[in-house]
Amino acid sequence: MGVISLKRRHSIWLLRRQGLRPRFVQLENGCTFHCWVPENKSEISSCNKRKISEINENMKPALLLLHGFGAEGTTAWDLQVTAFAKDFQLFIPDLLFFGSSTTTNKQRSEIFQAESLVIMMKHLGVESAAVLGHSYGGFVAFRMADLFPSFVTRLIIISSGIMMSSTTNEKLLQEFSAANISEVLLPISIANARKFMKLVFNKLPSWFPDYIFKEILQILNQHRSERIKLLDALVIGKEGSPQLPKLSQEVCILWGEEDKIFNVKLAHELKDFLGSNAQLQIVKGASHSPHVENAKTVNELLRHALKSEKL
Repeated sequence: MGVISLKRRHSIWLLRRQGLRPRFVQLENGCTFHCWVPENKSEISSCNKRKISEINENMKPALLLLHGFGAEGTTAWDLQVTAFAKDFQLFIPDLLFFGSSTTTNKQRSEIFQAESLVIMMKHLGVESAAVLGHSYGGFVAFRMADLFPSFVTRLIIISSGIMMSSTTNEKLLQEFSAANISEVLLPISIANARKFMKLVFNKLPSWFPDYIFKEILQILNQHRSERIKLLDALVIGKEGSPQLPKLSQEVCILWGEEDKIFNVKLAHELKDFLGSNAQLQIVKGASHSPHVENAKTVNELLRHALKSEKL
């Protein structure tokens, strides 16, 4: 068993220890989501509406965690699960074509992911939630907040290039000698996998052996063709896309000071665009995954942002 597989087993143990259970939720639009849910939600479909309502009245507030591109829900949030499971109902799905979530539907945009996730949450008996999205998950979270303002009570964005343009990735493409962003995010060589992971984490040890990156390559390239379609179908950042909407919710923006995928200037642009509803916090010493690289600081910032959500 490889190192990444062992890490995944540890994540599963941790999730279960915090009272979460895996569940598959099938939707009428062709989506099947794999999602970690509170234990009392694992069989919610067997309850009638009255029982669901009675359960929800006594529940902690819901917090939906959306991982970034190439990750999966099971392994993405270890350091947040341990920090927030006590005060929140945590819902941690795999986004479509990551982990164990799939769809037979032909739609691939972040808007479709957002619509489908709200349907999934309501299927689980959840009528509102704070939503936290990292990177690609932030795109989906932003769309959820716009399209379903009564569902998303508060939005938290971590290192997500929502303000990116069609030229934002040009520097990355040059560094990787790549024709499109999928060649960067879905590398096929050990050298490029190592290079990519150095973008994600600011202090990736140089001594990591090649066999770890072989495992990473296998994970990144699962559902490769479908993941490329997800990137191609992104509306955010595409030339000619409609102007982004303003949001009614309070938004907390967290960003690694040394983010090498989405430059920190995009964080300031997002803050300026959203105006007084948004607060920006820059995490020093972190790159694209501050919630992993500097979890203590990020969790403190998250706790402050979510304090009004607590019962």
